[in-house]
Amino acid sequence: MKLFRANTLALAAGALSIVTFSTLYYLDVTRKTSTGREEAIGTITYKMKTSQRKYASQVIWEDLDARTPVYNNDTIRTADLSEAVIKLNDGTEIALTENSMVLLSLSKNEIDLNFARGGMIARREGDAAGALNTININTGTTRVSMDKGNLSLSSGKEGELNLSVNSGNAKVRTGGRVEELGVDRNIGIAGDRLYELNLKLTAPSPGAYLYGSGRTGAVNFEWEKVKPGHAVFLEVARDSSFRALAAGGRVAGNTRLFQLAEGIYYWRLRAVEAGTGKKEFSEVRWFRVVSENPTVLISPANRAVISYRTVLPIITFTWRQTDQDAKYRLRVSRDGEMKDVLVNRTTGQDRLSLDTFQEGNYFWSVETTMGAGKNEKKIPGTIYSFQVKKSTLLPPPELLYPTDGRNLLRALMKKQNLAFTWRKGKEIPESRFELSRDQDFKKVLVTEIRKNNIARPALSLKEGTYYWRVTGMSGADEITPPSTARAVNVLEKGEITLLSPEKDGVVVAGDEKDGTAVRFVWQRNELRGNYRLQVSDDKNFSKNTREVAASDFGATVEGLGIGEYYWRVRLPDEALGNLIMKSEERKFAIKGVLTAPELIEPGNGATLNMVNRDSLSLRWRRSEGANRYRVEMFKVSDGGRQRLAETVTEGNEFVLDEMGKLDLGRFMWSIQAMETRDRKVLRRSALVTSFFQITLGAEEKKPKLTSPRVLFVK
Repeated sequence: MKLFRANTLALAAGALSIVTFSTLYYLDVTRKTSTGREEAIGTITYKMKTSQRKYASQVIWEDLDARTPVYNNDTIRTADLSEAVIKLNDGTEIALTENSMVLLSLSKNEIDLNFARGGMIARREGDAAGALNTININTGTTRVSMDKGNLSLSSGKEGELNLSVNSGNAKVRTGGRVEELGVDRNIGIAGDRLYELNLKLTAPSPGAYLYGSGRTGAVNFEWEKVKPGHAVFLEVARDSSFRALAAGGRVAGNTRLFQLAEGIYYWRLRAVEAGTGKKEFSEVRWFRVVSENPTVLISPANRAVISYRTVLPIITFTWRQTDQDAKYRLRVSRDGEMKDVLVNRTTGQDRLSLDTFQEGNYFWSVETTMGAGKNEKKIPGTIYSFQVKKSTLLPPPELLYPTDGRNLLRALMKKQNLAFTWRKGKEIPESRFELSRDQDFKKVLVTEIRKNNIARPALSLKEGTYYWRVTGMSGADEITPPSTARAVNVLEKGEITLLSPEKDGVVVAGDEKDGTAVRFVWQRNELRGNYRLQVSDDKNFSKNTREVAASDFGATVEGLGIGEYYWRVRLPDEALGNLIMKSEERKFAIKGVLTAPELIEPGNGATLNMVNRDSLSLRWRRSEGANRYRVEMFKVSDGGRQRLAETVTEGNEFVLDEMGKLDLGRFMWSIQAMETRDRKVLRRSALVTSFFQITLGAEEKKPKLTSPRVLFVK
């Protein structure tokens, strides 16, 4: 007995320890880190998508929201396609682009930023410049200092930095060297080496927000003229590494206009010196294309009437949230000019619920605020009206299932009673369900009073159309009008819809020695049973017919050879011996793999000199059975492949005459043969690729041999 008590006490103590320490661990992991008595040094004024913070004493990152305070020695980072704007208490503004990280350190006289990666813009204007002596940006062995102005800094491959002074002055210290930079100076920093960036960008400015009236915006790129003797290329990409270009190409002059979709972009210039092939790059700038269309209002719908009986209704205002992390200001007014405002609330969400509206007419609108600081823009919203109305009758219940005009099999209804469902308001205690043979409900077959929201009438219905509706009840009193009636069609026999293979479709033969395995699929329905799949090479199914049983909505038939076939599906009533459902007969074919086309030019490993050529021709030999060819061309670099051109053609040649897309370096082109019918691809060949080089050097001439007219032979 004593041993039993000792074991019990030991188990209880162990369990208590596990619960206690597990709770402490959970609280430590999930709690928001306390900042103690530290004062906030600034605020996150804007963030898009994912921004995170790590406290100096912690190793765990936490997500940040707009208007979140930041503290001394915080590390802030952004994720892919994300942004964050930090405004310090003295007015200094720091904007971070995607995949950026910076540590904030504030002393009595200076602001120190340890810049780890990505891109940033620092702005110190007006009162901000007088509050502290200077702002220092430290990265590796380089220190950039600025008292007043605007500068942008970005990191490139192998740790190289691009620094641009957009206004004011800055000082750079690296490797014992000090360089004073004035406005519009652009330099590159590689280790201890400073070098000028001779390609000067003008517009868009760093971190600019460009607003368009639709889902795209016209962006005008401008730069200072480049000295003669260079081929100049404009590059616009979605990522700072320029792995995949969204727009660009070879340019002439100093301006170019592109229509770009919403999102973040990076842009730069690249110049190639003629003859030597030496490359030079500009700084990298980023900007955002934003739609300034008004936010789409969803509910209450325009001119909606919201009824209540005794309790004020809960009205949920909803609108379509933009792709960016915008702020929304909901305003509800008694007048259409939005002067007598009753509600004025700001939120980052796409909805707000209120239950304070008495009977009357109201107007509502949502103002959207995009960006932050100089990029902030307020977009007015459209104005909707709605009415709150007190009524002795409440809104009728909302019918859910079956949907209006639903087709139901009589055989299915024999197996289980059909469920009719609806949704009702909280002020409706009961519902009256009615099922009728006519739309006017003069031939009612079923009437049930239900406290819940479902009815399963035990009734065998003949083939035909029936109607159902629901009325809200309180005892014997109707407290809502009847709902709108819905029709239900009861069918004696149904049709099975075939899905795959498609009508006159083609199945490509596999590598199986004993034929090809083909998967047959038909549309799922509510009636379960033993389906019969039949496949034959005879359209009448009178011979060579293979039958497969399936309890699901698909089956596989193996060992089919190359040729034409027909297939259909049946669902028999095994008890009565007749058909409950059947499908159409559908034809398909099994064909061999399409032969790949043969490349002619440029061949694999070829080198093309494009100096005196105004187009590039890609040619191939046709494949038997193919009637279309998909051709693609790519620029190949260390960062991957960038698609330059893509087309589908019936011929055996593709000519690329957009010479602005071509450049020095390595390229790849690929081709794939296709058999198509009615815009559908029936078969594809294997993809064939070829790599080649393009040069822009001087045209080589054949050597000319010279010799004296008289040769002396000793």
